[in-house]
Amino acid sequence: MKRIITLMMLAMTAASGCDKNVYELSITGRGDVIERKLRLYRTGDKDEKQQFPQEELARIRRAYPEDGLKTEGKVHTLAGRFKGKTPQDIGGAGSLTELKCRMGAVSVYLERFRGSDDVATGVQARLKAADRFTDILIGWVAHEFPKSKDLPKLRTFLDRELRQDLKNLAIYAWLVDSVGRLTVQAGKEGRGRVVSDDHSVRVRMLQYLFERGYLKPADVPGITVPDERLAEWLGDVLGRMLADKVKIADKAILEKITSFTAKGGEGKEPKTLKSLNDYVKTTPAYKKELAAWRAAAATQPVGKKPEQPKAEDVWQKPLGAVLEGTIDFSWGGADLKVSYSGEGSLVETNGQVPKKADKPVVWAGALDSPDGTRMPRLCYALYAKAEAGFQKRHFGKVILEGDDLRDYVFWRVKLSKDHARQWDQFVDTLRPDAASYGRLKDFCFRDRKPTTMPGTAPAVATRPAGGASLIGRGLAGSPTTRPR
Repeated sequence: MKRIITLMMLAMTAASGCDKNVYELSITGRGDVIERKLRLYRTGDKDEKQQFPQEELARIRRAYPEDGLKTEGKVHTLAGRFKGKTPQDIGGAGSLTELKCRMGAVSVYLERFRGSDDVATGVQARLKAADRFTDILIGWVAHEFPKSKDLPKLRTFLDRELRQDLKNLAIYAWLVDSVGRLTVQAGKEGRGRVVSDDHSVRVRMLQYLFERGYLKPADVPGITVPDERLAEWLGDVLGRMLADKVKIADKAILEKITSFTAKGGEGKEPKTLKSLNDYVKTTPAYKKELAAWRAAAATQPVGKKPEQPKAEDVWQKPLGAVLEGTIDFSWGGADLKVSYSGEGSLVETNGQVPKKADKPVVWAGALDSPDGTRMPRLCYALYAKAEAGFQKRHFGKVILEGDDLRDYVFWRVKLSKDHARQWDQFVDTLRPDAASYGRLKDFCFRDRKPTTMPGTAPAVATRPAGGASLIGRGLAGSPTTRPR
């Protein structure tokens, strides 16, 4: 599916190289204390470990204790303990929060890795990129086919319909990218659900192309043709789209656009791409980049001059910005893997749920650059730990754990001091006998103010407090322990 979307929009951008930084983070939560171990290394073309950037290593090291760094070969490991908040190491912000009462405790781990939450700016940048790419196409067709009778028709299509469709696809691409950053696909190894929301958005993008005549469902199987025939297949699809949708009859236009990948000779770039790049060199955008390069190069010694800007970057970069997130490239030049273990039982997470309860939750994926503007990676896990001794003493068994314990703790910590004192005094009188259980349904705070759990029906003065209802439910049946 990702390849289909990429090819349909002519995504000519290339992966950002094979060298990448790798960040492997292992976290254990104990109360509100974060035990954190971070492994750093860099991989090359054949996954061979290379020297990790020393400047970044020095920056990350400052976030850990002085004696927290160990180096073995080209792998660096940092370790430290942090209370409440995560350190500024990889980039982002996070916390570990513990909520406690006598029945048990809930701990919530939440961390953002790099990226930006400025959604409005990110979306606007994609829309502007769609405009820039469309303007380049309009300028190129006018330059390439100045005398064609179909030029007005083609320009109108590009300026109105394609421009708007690219903007809509840009927003869909942003959704794919954002959903992928907020969730993680569980895969075959975990017991958790497989999060496929980003895939659903990709399917919606494909349907969008179907409905607007860029593709037909029958075109999809062609994506599996061998690479040497892929250009021919894509050319056929583009030619039919221009003829059927835009009603282009000029053979010169059809031949030029549908043969954009046809080679211009041994070792030469495709003819149509060369034509497009030659046109780009005449544009103010490229001339501005070229002038900036010349000014910078004039101040640098021989051998250290910056690389001359490429004409293809002027149109590839905005197209890449439109489709960013729909292509499986390691766009940040880095990989991130996070594992987290909390105290008690896992209740909910957006990570991969382990097969065994004593194993950590795992998140993995590409990581944005430190100054990147894409939606951040987000890791979230909530654990609940029952105080077995207290519960058995008053109820004869553990009656609250998992979801029920989470709900109880959230209810208990929000009570006022007076209500908390009344409730604790009442619980102190309970024992594992029928008489105590019968009193639960009659409990109500002395000031008769209704108290219920969030999401339940409005309380009345005679209704038991939320904690009493949860305890009664725990006594009547099995507590909820399944993580989600």
